[in-house]
Amino acid sequence: MQTNIDTNGRILRLIGASFLFLYAWWAYSLFAALLGLFCLYEAIAGWCAVYDYLGKSTCDLPKPLPYRQIVFVAIAIGFLLDAGLNIANNQFLFIAVDLALSAYLFYLAFKN
Repeated sequence: MQTNIDTNGRILRLIGASFLFLYAWWAYSLFAALLGLFCLYEAIAGWCAVYDYLGKSTCDLPKPLPYRQIVFVAIAIGFLLDAGLNIANNQFLFIAVDLALSAYLFYLAFKN
């Protein structure tokens, strides 16, 4: 397993993991907590499974693989499921956040 995340990416993932943990604690969101753990692992290991699957790297590793939409769609569906849980808990602010994040991920998946 080679590193495919540079130092700046690791710092951004660590900051993102912190915000995801705060959001998960505040919204009681299991999906956000799991995504935060994933970001924390990436920051520590310097290796991103999504980058590896997509063939991308922010380091100087040449890996030209085709772009994959399924990763963004899967994460967007996770946020939609989390929005459904927030509907059951009457947490309407978090529903809006989850729907906005899933809409953005669907946009990234299907933009030309």
